[in-house]
Amino acid sequence: MSRPALPTLRPGLLALILVLTAALGWLASYVAAERGWVTPVLGLTSVITIAAVVVMLLVLGVRVRRDRSRPVAARMNPLVAAQTVVLAQAGAYAAAVIMGWHVGVVVHRVPLTGWGSVGEAVTMIATGLALLVVGCVVEQWCRIADDGDGEGGSGTGPVTGPDGIPQVGRHRA
Repeated sequence: MSRPALPTLRPGLLALILVLTAALGWLASYVAAERGWVTPVLGLTSVITIAAVVVMLLVLGVRVRRDRSRPVAARMNPLVAAQTVVLAQAGAYAAAVIMGWHVGVVVHRVPLTGWGSVGEAVTMIATGLALLVVGCVVEQWCRIADDGDGEGGSGTGPVTGPDGIPQVGRHRA
């Protein structure tokens, strides 16, 4: 019985999200400037929050990476690794949105006011980039090597029957 594979991050979709949110960020910055409103950027407290997510994601990713070298019987629950992958992917997509929005703001504001007025936006772009990179790296750490049987895994685990229940005493060669 084959397991459904988790979808991987798609760089093209990440780039599309970044470009679309950059356009929205530019438009929002333009409208805000025309109406005399404050430029719509996340504050520096968001940097602390995103940095905490980056650290947490790194810790979880390192746990999964270290677990791959342990004996099969002593490994963590695969659901924990799957949850780490989902968190990494969510972080990467959120980072694309955050970066895109703030790139749009920077593109609008720099020609009008110079680099001095976009410090928070540039800081958010850098923080978003860190989250994007960590998300992509952790996703790679959580990958299971495929042994050619179409089911993933190392090829040395227990053989499962058609109902998905492991067959006692039988292992792949």
